[in-house]
Amino acid sequence: MSIKKSGDSFHRFFLYGFCYLRILSDKKRLELDLISRLEIKNFLAFKHLKVEDLKKVNLITGRNNTGKTAFLEAIRAYKSSFDSAVIYDILYNRGIRLEEHENLYSLYNSVNEFESDLILSINNLTLKTLAHVNTSVDVYKIDEFISKLGFGYNRKHPDKKLDYLSFGFDENRLEEQWSKIALTPTEDDVFSVIKNSIQENFLKLNITSNGVLIRLEGEDKPVNIRRLGDGMKRIVSIAMALASSKNKILLIDEIETGLHHTVLSQLWEIIFRYSEKWNIQIFATTHSSDAIRTFRNVASETETTKGMVNILRLQKNRKDGEIEAVAYHYNEVDTILDANMELR
Repeated sequence: MSIKKSGDSFHRFFLYGFCYLRILSDKKRLELDLISRLEIKNFLAFKHLKVEDLKKVNLITGRNNTGKTAFLEAIRAYKSSFDSAVIYDILYNRGIRLEEHENLYSLYNSVNEFESDLILSINNLTLKTLAHVNTSVDVYKIDEFISKLGFGYNRKHPDKKLDYLSFGFDENRLEEQWSKIALTPTEDDVFSVIKNSIQENFLKLNITSNGVLIRLEGEDKPVNIRRLGDGMKRIVSIAMALASSKNKILLIDEIETGLHHTVLSQLWEIIFRYSEKWNIQIFATTHSSDAIRTFRNVASETETTKGMVNILRLQKNRKDGEIEAVAYHYNEVDTILDANMELR
């Protein structure tokens, strides 16, 4: 790796397998701060997507196959500087396995000599991978890529600068998070989130390699969380993710998964409260009109929440079929939903 200094900026060049990564940074912006602008080129579903005016809590909506998950994955890839474990985790979650020998071009929207490189930009910082390599050099398969990096792959949560919560239920991840939360003041916040959102008779929990055990009022023995339904599993996962994301970014895919619509208002109140309390920037995706409407209702309750929210709809442009982002003010949500202008 070589570093060339120039004024307040510097250039870093990395050789990662077949990829060159270039990060252009301003020294004054090296500290973690909010994402206000995002630009994505040639990444997964996006040929070129540019989003402005992102806020503290951002709700990403849209139909299937419009890039909602890819939007979160772009942030993951950028914040990790294409760390091998994060890239592998993205491909793994998309069903691309090491043994299938899929190559890293799976990340690209399209790759040929006429297409652009893969570029991710956040605020005024840009990360770039070169799609065009010497044709005499074979593109590394994903396992060769990781081998040449020398990192190996660890299925433990690979992200450092953010927390990513998928729509699945990951007990191993919960155990990892709980090891840092148990017997700290944050434990009380986790318990409060669970009790006030979905389970009034909740007392406490414990997480070990044997699973997630819940203590309920009136029960002599703890109950395995798998007996309590998908809603309980989702709320516990969100509570733990919030508690693990202090001063970081939290990405939540399909936030409404497993939750009854009656729980959503309490959930958004919790999201807004802890986003402020713990300085968390949140990006959540949803398919649910109930999640969108309750988001709007809770956001409109105070001047503070009004100023901290953004609603984006990802959709295919009618002219060229490419995905674009349309921003909505929270006051527009009811009108759009009532007029059957589908946000989800």
